[in-house]
Amino acid sequence: MGNWWSKHEERIRAAEENVRQAQTDAQEANKTAQELNKRTATMMGEMQAREEEFNAQSQQIKESQEAIKQLEATSKNAAEKADRALQKVEEAEKAAREAKEEAEREASSRIEVERCWKAGIQPEIFLTDEEIQEMKKRMQYNDSLFHFAVAGISGGGKSSIINAFRGLKNKSPGAAPSGITETTLEITRYPSADPELPFVWYDVPGA
Repeated sequence: MGNWWSKHEERIRAAEENVRQAQTDAQEANKTAQELNKRTATMMGEMQAREEEFNAQSQQIKESQEAIKQLEATSKNAAEKADRALQKVEEAEKAAREAKEEAEREASSRIEVERCWKAGIQPEIFLTDEEIQEMKKRMQYNDSLFHFAVAGISGGGKSSIINAFRGLKNKSPGAAPSGITETTLEITRYPSADPELPFVWYDVPGA
């Protein structure tokens, strides 16, 4: 469990490091945007002064205007970069929270499973649709037949009951193995001894 928890701690630390890095990038991008805004304001003031003083020097004004456009574009790009950096911060924080929550859920689940095992409680297992189809295929499931599964405690006589329903004795050929100890280690399929009867029996390992 220590190695398992260490892996989750590494994931959490990595996520937290990404958060810190994203925050640093966002701060740098914001600082750059502010500096560019100041430079843009300065250039605007200079342009206005030149327009008043050098009304005849249209070429210089055009160059200043082009420079301002470029600075504005750069400032806009810096602002967009800052927004993206902030978005990454949020995503990294969300990933860190999810990683921590997942680790806590898995740790809680593992503790609960261990508690159940120590208490002798068998865990509940829910099969996926794919697993159900595979089980049906392996058990030769047929919709035209009636299927019965017999379950109970180990050595409780499940196999003997199946043999009785099939009209067989425990020692008869084809009978389900029986004994005072658990003899069934996996689910076993037993068709009816009479082929005219549409019944199939399944011997389930004891709990």
